[in-house]
Order: sequence, then structure tokens, then C-alpha cells
Amino acid sequence: MASMESEITRIDNDIQRLIQRRDGLLRKQKGLWAGRNEISQPLVHRLDSDVLGMIFEAAAAYAFDQPLILGSVCQKWRATAVGTARLWENIYINIPGRPWGGDASSELFELYEEQMRRKENRLNGWLDRSGSVPLIVSFHAAPFPLDTIGSQQVWGDFLRLQRKLTHIIMDHSQRWHSVTLRAPSYLRCLLNDAGVLGSLRTLRLLPPTDRKKFVPRGAQQSDVESFLRAPIRELVLEDDLLDMYDLPVAWDSLTSVIIDFVDGISIATALSILSAGATNLHDCSLKISNIRDLDGPVMQVTFPKLESLALLIAVDGVGLEEVMPRMQDIGGGIVAKALQSFRVECTPLKSTRRILEWPFNSLLGSKMTSLSFNLDGLGPHAIVTTLACIPSLRSLTLTNITPMTIKGVLSILISGVDGQVICPRLTEIRIDLYRWYDDPIEEMFKEVTRLVECRIEENRETAPLKRVWGRSSTFPRSRNLSHKIKLLRQKGVDIEWAYSTTKQIGVGFDYGDEDTEDESHHAFPFRV
Repeated sequence: MASMESEITRIDNDIQRLIQRRDGLLRKQKGLWAGRNEISQPLVHRLDSDVLGMIFEAAAAYAFDQPLILGSVCQKWRATAVGTARLWENIYINIPGRPWGGDASSELFELYEEQMRRKENRLNGWLDRSGSVPLIVSFHAAPFPLDTIGSQQVWGDFLRLQRKLTHIIMDHSQRWHSVTLRAPSYLRCLLNDAGVLGSLRTLRLLPPTDRKKFVPRGAQQSDVESFLRAPIRELVLEDDLLDMYDLPVAWDSLTSVIIDFVDGISIATALSILSAGATNLHDCSLKISNIRDLDGPVMQVTFPKLESLALLIAVDGVGLEEVMPRMQDIGGGIVAKALQSFRVECTPLKSTRRILEWPFNSLLGSKMTSLSFNLDGLGPHAIVTTLACIPSLRSLTLTNITPMTIKGVLSILISGVDGQVICPRLTEIRIDLYRWYDDPIEEMFKEVTRLVECRIEENRETAPLKRVWGRSSTFPRSRNLSHKIKLLRQKGVDIEWAYSTTKQIGVGFDYGDEDTEDESHHAFPFRV
């Protein structure tokens, strides 16, 4: 009996040890499963919600539809996107034209009314999620044919639907930071009741997409008076609207302006408006068309604080002899002593001879650090004569100029003129040869490497040339050049060249690099 009791006790003890071991193994197995599941998930799914929200905020500026994209990944991302107010700061309000005829009570009108109601619901939801962050708002109203206006009752019903939608966003007008208006006058009149826009900093005034079909409700300054009174810093204006608005003459807050498609007749008006109304203007871009219409010299205007100027001139199909005096008139009409960056782009000219003098030399000053040439017909001596006037230049861009001309410019930069070093502070060169598909670039590229080697030598009174960027349709396949480029890169020179064949783009200098496809990413705004 005693031996049996002893055996039973031993077995009970063994069972307890096995139970404890089993429980320990189960706990270990559970921990291993949890660790395995955590490790198997991508790192981005293991991020804390606060960290994920910070990443979402950093990505908010890259696309209008970011919250919709990020919220479709998983439940956690959707919850984070909904709770990140900055993701909802971009709003695109698209107001369609009327799909019905003159009968306001028709079934089509009811469908249109239902469509507008859905837009109102989406807009309310979007605004609720945006919290109190500043808003970037774009208004786009589709114009409609004049023969479908119908009676006054129809027109009133149409405006009633427009007003309901616009009033939703107007209730948040104190949060408007940037506004784009591409709409007929009637919509601008509706939005003009927004009141004081103390937070507005960027304004874009654009005409309707189809100018021939929008209702002719005489565009006046009163249409956008509340916008013009705001402390705007950036203005984008299309030439079609230049004569519609009498811009304030004391717009001291304005620092940046872009005017699209200014023709030769209104270029003087545009410059005088900007000069009188923007004493603190720092950045200006003018896209000029119909330059032949310029009649006589441009009245000289002064921009005391202008630091960056871009002139984009459309001269396609125009002879060089006809255009040069117009360019000189425009260049002579702008006085900007503080100018640091100047960019000129021209469409192809019908040039049969070299340009002996760059038409914008009057704009060059001692403070300029960046200059961009884009003008077919410029000879090397015309370019070098211009560069010799800018000893402070640090960045040079040569576009739409033949490889042989660029080679000549680089050769003179290497040798200098009468013992004088040209552009001693130059640290960056950008060369764009996208138009010259069949021209050989090996000889030009040899001059590029020679200039870089010359400028990185010690004991020279020049700044080291540390960056070279270029683009062409061919690629220098010389092994000697490839070896030289590698040596320069080892010395700290940043060299990058893009070469295109059909729709392929490759970047690099190593012999035999494969092409990589050039993919473009388009940001689609959220549409109400």
C-alpha cells in the first residue's frame, strides 16, 4: 500500500510538471505568434497613429485627393486620414452648367438639383473634417450657351442652386488662404459677398474655359472687390482680365505676380499696374504673346525690390529682325536694380543670322546670381559679352541653343577674355539640348569637362564648379569621357545628364546605362 501511494504521488507530481511546461509552451507560442504577425506586417502599418498623422500632414501638399488615396489603404489609415485635418485643406468646387432647356420644372432640372444636393453633402463633410486649418479653394463654373438662359424664373432658379452651394464654403471664408476663380462674372458676384478675407494670401483670377459661351454680365472690379482688398501676397492674372479690374495702387502686401499671355498692346499696361501697385514686389513672371503688336517703346517703370523676373515670350513664326526691337523695348522698360535671377524663354525664331547683342542687357546688374538663356540665334560672343557684365553670376542655364554655340561659350569661359576670367563665381551650369536631336554633343561635352577641371584646380581665383546638369537626345558614348566623369564625381562634382530617345529617358554617365521610363504623376484635385 505504501509503495502504491508513493507511485501515485510521483505520477501527480509529473502531471503537474507537464501541465506547467505545457502552459509555458503555450505562452511562448502565443508570444511567437504575436511577434510573427507584427514582423510580417510592413513597417508603415506598425507606425503609431501620431507618427502616421505627421507623415500624412507632410504629404498633404502633393495632391488634392490625398485623403481619399490614403484612406483607401486600410482601416487604420482611413481612421488616421479622417482625423488629420490638414489632409482636407484642398477643395475644388466644380459647378456644372445647366443641362436643361427653358423649362425649369422639367425632369432634367430635378436631376440637376439632386446632383447639386449631393455636392452640398460632400462639401459639408469635407469642411467638417478640415477642422480649423487654412483652406486652399478652387472655384470652377462651367459656362453654358446663351440660348439656354430661358426666362427670369429659370435664371433665378439656376442662381438659387449656385447660391446654396457657394454659401456653404463662404461660411468658412475667414479660413481662405488661397483662392482660384475660373468662373463667369455671375459666380464672382456671388462670392464677392464673402466679406473680409483677412487670411487670403494667394489669388488666381482666370477666365472661364470657354470664353465664347459664358453669360456676358460685364466683369467689373466690384465682382471681386472683397478679394482685391485682402492682404494678397501672390497674384495670378490672365491677360483677358487686365482691362476688367482696376487694381489698387497701394497693394503693399503683394510680393509675387504671374500674368499669363500679355499681348504686345497691354504689356505696357501690365507693367505700369504692377509698378504702381506693388512696391514690395519680389517675384514677377510675364508670359507675353503677340509681341509684334507692341507699338512703340514701353514706358520705363521701376521695381525697387524685384529680385526674380521671368519673361516667357511666344514668337513662333516671327522673323528675328521683326522681334529684336520689340524685345529691346521691353527690356528697356523694366528697371530692377535689385534683380538677382533672370530667366528668358522664347519659342523658336526664324533666324538666318546671329544675334550680335542680347536684347535684355539693360536688366543686368551687380547683384545678379542666376541667368537663363533660351533664345535661338544667340552667338557665343553675344552670350559671353553678357556674362562679362555679371561677375556675381553663380548659376547659368543655356537652353534652345546649338551645341556648337555652347561649345564656343565654354571655350571662352575656360580661356577668358584679355586675361580676364569670365564669371569667376560660377558654381552651376545647366544645358538643355532637347531641340537639337541630331547634333553631335561629344565635342561640346569635352569642353564641359575641361571647364569643370579648370574651375576645380587649386590656387585659382575662381569658385569651384560643383554642379552640371544637362539634357539631350543623344548620349556621349566615349569611354574616355565616361572615365573622366567618374574621376570628377570622385572629386565632389555633381554631374547629371538626361538623354531621351523617343519617349525614354535615361540618367547617368556610365557606359551602357539602360533607359528608364519617364513617368509623369498628375495630381487630381478633390471635386465637389
